[in-house]
Amino acid sequence: MTNQEPDELKTSTSVRGNPANPRFRTSSARRSTEKNLPKNISQGKRKLNSAKQKKRSNSFSRQFGSWLRQVLGGVGRQKQRKSKVSKKAAPLNSSINSSINSSINSSNSSNSSINPSTNFLDTPLPHRRPSSPLPTPASTTPPRNAPRNTSRARLPKRPPNQKKGSSSTVVYGLRLLILGVGLGAIAGTILYISDPAARPISNATKMSLTEAAPKTPSPSSSLASPIAGMKLQQGIPALQAQLDELIKARPNFQVGVFLQDLDNGSFVNLLGENPFAAASTIKLPILIAFFQDVDAKKINLGEMLTLEKRFVATGSGELQDQPLGTKYTTLDVATRMMVGSDNTATNMIIDRLGGLEALNQRFQYWGLKNTSLQAVLPDLEGTNLTTPKELAMVMAAVEQGELVSRRSRDLVFSIMQRTENDTLLPKGLEKNAVIAHKTGNLGTLVADAGLIDMANGKRYILVVMVKRPRNDQQGAELVRQISRTTYNYFKQPSPSSKP
Repeated sequence: MTNQEPDELKTSTSVRGNPANPRFRTSSARRSTEKNLPKNISQGKRKLNSAKQKKRSNSFSRQFGSWLRQVLGGVGRQKQRKSKVSKKAAPLNSSINSSINSSINSSNSSNSSINPSTNFLDTPLPHRRPSSPLPTPASTTPPRNAPRNTSRARLPKRPPNQKKGSSSTVVYGLRLLILGVGLGAIAGTILYISDPAARPISNATKMSLTEAAPKTPSPSSSLASPIAGMKLQQGIPALQAQLDELIKARPNFQVGVFLQDLDNGSFVNLLGENPFAAASTIKLPILIAFFQDVDAKKINLGEMLTLEKRFVATGSGELQDQPLGTKYTTLDVATRMMVGSDNTATNMIIDRLGGLEALNQRFQYWGLKNTSLQAVLPDLEGTNLTTPKELAMVMAAVEQGELVSRRSRDLVFSIMQRTENDTLLPKGLEKNAVIAHKTGNLGTLVADAGLIDMANGKRYILVVMVKRPRNDQQGAELVRQISRTTYNYFKQPSPSSKP
């Protein structure tokens, strides 16, 4: 009896021995998958353990870096990077998933003897893309009880510049330090600006404040500082004796004389502190007050003043004959006040400076105790007062750089040198002498106050005020004689050194 093999054995033998049979190829693929499965499982476990260990070691760094990114706005940037990586990895994930699913479907359909409960995807596959998908018969379909593909393909490795670690922590720490320093600097600047009193005053600022003190208005009264003036030294007995003889020869005149040598401070004082009717000499301190306001930017030399009826005054000057409503610059009006002794121009300047009382307060602040304005011009009654010494004090202060700026000082003396009335002090001088002066004339008074520059370099201030019988011309002659005697005395070599 012939031994025959069972049909299953025949079938199995035919499958194993016939490579052309499709079942042979499927069985071969299954055996290859089973053979490599332990190796894939071990590699997956090693990578999983390595990832967990790295995660534990970098836990603190990631937490601190995450906090810093939230502070510095890094969370948004990280999300953007993740979104970009996800978008780039999407095609690769799709390809990997399709390949894995094809391989699993092919293996399950080729051999039903494999336990369907075994899930080969529980262990992650190596992180690489398969070279080619496994062949799948066109006629086979996966069984209903085949396990689902629940694994997720891993994303590509993070580029080196996106790694989390100690380097990113240091970078964010430095950024936080820089941010703190910047905020501190900004806060300090704000406090510095908001509290000017706490700012230190530099030496340059102190020097500028000191230099500007004589021409800076007082905070309380908006007036310049009091006149310091030159300290008077010794008298000039020889000259004083000569002048005293001239005065005694006219006992019906009341004469006040004050002379000051600008080179050494020597002086002559003959009733120089007695008050006299100021007449037009009051225009001298008014002019100084005007240029004080120019220096203080309260008045512009190009500012226009309008001639109004309330300003018109009789006496000297041409503005009284001009049409009302005519406009003049402030410099023009001030010049007319001095050069032509225009009374109308004087009233316009007084009004622009704030009125009589404002000027009186300024004169008092300067230290002029006996100089005052009681009426607008013309003051025919002689109520406006001054003294020879105080007029000399004002001119000396201006010459020495007090009360007004140097530019204004030059303008003051330039205007005074153009005074039209040259019948008093100028008549006692030689032609090469230069005088800047202001005259005054009433029926009962004649006066002149001037600063004289001699050809030999001598400089002095001379103020003569003569109270006379009404319209007595000898009063003007006495002024000329006093001017001539003084000039001749200083013309001699070192006259102040004489006993």
